[in-house]
Amino acid sequence: MLLAGSLAAGGCGALFDQVTATISPEYFLEGKGLTSSGLPFRLAVAWTGFRGGLPLGALVTGVGLLRASRGAGFSWRAWLRRIAAALAAALLVCPVLMAALDPFGMREASLGVWSPGVATRYLVCWGLHIGAYLGVVIGIFRDSSSAEAGRPP
Repeated sequence: MLLAGSLAAGGCGALFDQVTATISPEYFLEGKGLTSSGLPFRLAVAWTGFRGGLPLGALVTGVGLLRASRGAGFSWRAWLRRIAAALAAALLVCPVLMAALDPFGMREASLGVWSPGVATRYLVCWGLHIGAYLGVVIGIFRDSSSAEAGRPP
């Protein structure tokens, strides 16, 4: 089951990165260093996303298996739904914050190299990736803390 969860998340990561590569190819070429990859761009992006999704899948599946073994009332469907809700919220908030705040001065640092639009799309893409990891982790811990506090999961 752990392997299946990891592979499923790897597939989701590959698809997610196909979407984000459409938003900002620069994020992958410059930020992830895919300019030096010998693979075609889309295949390199998919491979990067697949590898990035594997540990998230292992984490979600592993924690879920532990929780399922501890309580007869555990529901995979309900638990994954709560993680998906936290993920969706993070995917909405993180890119907006990243683009609005530009915490690392990407727009200024890239002047003369990238247009402001390209820099903004890079920031949005970066925010989406932060949101993907953060949303899953928050979803796991939010649910675990509510269950431990005696609130309904």
